[in-house]
Amino acid sequence: MPILASASAMRRRFKDFSEWNATAMRLAPAGYYLSIHRRTFCSAEAAYSSLSAEWLRYYTDHMFALRDPLLHWGLINEGTSRWTNVDLSSILQEAYTDRVVEKARDCGMTFGAVSFLRSDVASPIKSCLIVARNDRELTGTELEETDALLHRIVASVPLQSGLSKGEIELLRLLARGMTQAEASQALGLSSPATKKRLERARASLGARTTTNAVALAMERGILQI
Repeated sequence: MPILASASAMRRRFKDFSEWNATAMRLAPAGYYLSIHRRTFCSAEAAYSSLSAEWLRYYTDHMFALRDPLLHWGLINEGTSRWTNVDLSSILQEAYTDRVVEKARDCGMTFGAVSFLRSDVASPIKSCLIVARNDRELTGTELEETDALLHRIVASVPLQSGLSKGEIELLRLLARGMTQAEASQALGLSSPATKKRLERARASLGARTTTNAVALAMERGILQI
């Protein structure tokens, strides 16, 4: 599971997050999970969850991400579906995913919806929103609201955090241990041009320092070392 942001961090990054979160909690009284521009099971541009600490701890300790039926559904599908309509019997044995479903019910998550959206038509990267309830199925209107919520927040987050290819390559060299002078030479840049490129990269990532920028780019899966 990607590193989860705090509620305060989400509010700082997304100006309308409080209102967005209120709508999400109305749809998902048992909690929800959001992953924006998810690159791997462990990295995403941004990730947040209002699910119970008990569930998140158990989910992580037992590596449920590897056999979560909702995540597997999202690998091969786009759009929004009720949990009860997710059928992976043609590609996975039920015993492989049943424990995830059973434990979710134990934690008060019996009903819900899953929504996956391709981040870009030419990209395999997807974003997802999973909402949970303990009382009833979501209505058709609520499914549409879930889909719209995901589209809305994804539209506010550029792929690669808005970094250019040149900025990513510079951060990649620094992540591999090069000094700024060595990276400048490798890229054929002057020292002022390198500093300017790093300033833009820090601004795009919301990083205070270059070291912080490299760490954030790695955390979000932008850098592949």
